[in-house]
Amino acid sequence: MPTPIVRLPSLDLLRGFVAVGRRMSITLAAQDLCVTQSAVSRQIRALEQMLGTRLLTRGHRSIAFTSAGERLFRSADSAVQQLQDAIGTVAVRGARQPVTITCTIGIAGLWLLPRLSSTASFSPKINVDVIGSKPSASPKGFVRSPTIGFPGAVKTFTLNVLEATGALTRVLSVTPFVRSM
Repeated sequence: MPTPIVRLPSLDLLRGFVAVGRRMSITLAAQDLCVTQSAVSRQIRALEQMLGTRLLTRGHRSIAFTSAGERLFRSADSAVQQLQDAIGTVAVRGARQPVTITCTIGIAGLWLLPRLSSTASFSPKINVDVIGSKPSASPKGFVRSPTIGFPGAVKTFTLNVLEATGALTRVLSVTPFVRSM
């Protein structure tokens, strides 16, 4: 009799287990999933606790499946592959990717918008939304850094722009920073 859906392990736990099984490395699985090694290890331990059995034998810089782990991996890998295939066929191909840029009205109007027209020619699949805001409190002569939001991550570009009598005079530096969501 199959396990009721409410008692199935979380897809995150199974995805972590399958990633480890595909690469036979917690480090490489963590890179594939864009998480830390400890997060993947916790996922594996949580799955083992939920199932009440060991799935992996951990050695010095090596891992191996137990017999239960091998059985689960074959089924879970097949199921995850089917999900990947189904999602790949359902996902709209060529859809424009949304990007939201939040910055002051001055930066948007005087610096950003004139430059955005050139990005449309080399990145036609990117849909850019610009949100203008009031300047935030900042050291005299500098304006707030724009925030650029991508699906799945936030990229903040620190644009130190010198503001002289209401007109933007020059860009001092551009420093990218990426934080996953």
